[in-house]
Amino acid sequence: MVVGSAISLLIEKHTATGDVLSAVGGLAGAMKDAMKAVRRAETNANAGEANG
Repeated sequence: MVVGSAISLLIEKHTATGDVLSAVGGLAGAMKDAMKAVRRAETNANAGEANG
């Protein structure tokens, strides 16, 4: 729900300037990077448990 609201706000804000795709793409890219970082951290933590 929060992501949908953020996308809606970005669309509203950037429609007049024509840079909707860039704005939404930036948000999607940031979310993707954050999810990858969490996965790496979880993988590293799990590897540490197996070795400990």
